[in-house]
Amino acid sequence: MKVKLDDAAKLLSQFVNEPEIHKEISQLSYLNNEFNKLSFKNLMDSDIQTKNGKDFNFSNLKNELTKSFSIGKDGGEIDDLLEYLISNNCYIYVPYSQDWYPENQHSYTVAAHPIDNDDEGVGYRNNNNGKNSNYQQVMVDELYAEDSPVVIIMPSDPDLGGGGNNSNPNPVFGTFGSGTNSMHTVYIGYVRLADYCGGIFEGDIELRIKRIQPYWNSVTNSAEATEPVELHINYPREYAKAAVNDWNVYCNGGWLKVNSTWDTNWSTNEDQQGIIAYDYDWNASIKKTSVALTYKGVGFTVSFDRDTKYEGDFLGKNNEWWRDWFYATNQNPTPFDEVKYGYTVRSLGSLKFTTPTYTLYY
Repeated sequence: MKVKLDDAAKLLSQFVNEPEIHKEISQLSYLNNEFNKLSFKNLMDSDIQTKNGKDFNFSNLKNELTKSFSIGKDGGEIDDLLEYLISNNCYIYVPYSQDWYPENQHSYTVAAHPIDNDDEGVGYRNNNNGKNSNYQQVMVDELYAEDSPVVIIMPSDPDLGGGGNNSNPNPVFGTFGSGTNSMHTVYIGYVRLADYCGGIFEGDIELRIKRIQPYWNSVTNSAEATEPVELHINYPREYAKAAVNDWNVYCNGGWLKVNSTWDTNWSTNEDQQGIIAYDYDWNASIKKTSVALTYKGVGFTVSFDRDTKYEGDFLGKNNEWWRDWFYATNQNPTPFDEVKYGYTVRSLGSLKFTTPTYTLYY
């Protein structure tokens, strides 16, 4: 795998900065990072890629890949390199937008994922506009990408094309209806993560927010924990950079609009739930952490701990998130609370997020 990715990076570096191909690859970085990955399989299936209802043409890139990835610089065959990249779900990844860099510094460096780490790897730079095998070898890391645009040849990502923000493009917030009964829906509105969760070869951050709450089991006559409810959020690395540097304007200061439904029946009774956040890594070992839960019944209270598993970088947890307290403070912050877009900001370590609500009375 390591050798194949490196071969692909060398070859792509020879033509990535040709004007028409550079223009096509730059489509992966001028869209506010909504479209910063392109799998070799999808590209070979069709040179027209559709994202958010728009079509993007990669015909020149596809044609050049087909030619160059089957012929080496000495005229010899490259052992089915393109077929290997397709069958192993490898993809092209652009971590930072072109508008990040000065206009005279838009030439791409192509790097291969080093496999054995996510901080530093070999890249290839060719500043000529025509094909040229005399590339310059450089070491690519986060600091390098501060000054030079980078394209990365990435290995298979099990979540590529899956997961997602599950966002609602037109959510309804506020209070509606009338009556003595109520139903509360809670969303994750905006999120901000001031943590790269690894080096530049980590890619985008696969954020997970997991919630566990107590309930009374009438069969066993005991307080128990629900199965965890886990929300998946694809958080672009570019937003993390804005948050880490505490910028205010670029990428909205790191605040990514998500508007994902978190709970469609949020009770406002006095129960204590447990919440954890982590950056998912499919290749990480499974770890455990404990959350504290409290169920409050009529005339009695039961407190207990519950272990929960995660895979990746642990970001934080909250053992004091009472459901009634949440509703009382969500739009009525204390003097010490941060407020964003009209809602109290919730924090789990370096992660911040808002929780807008919809309440229906009936």
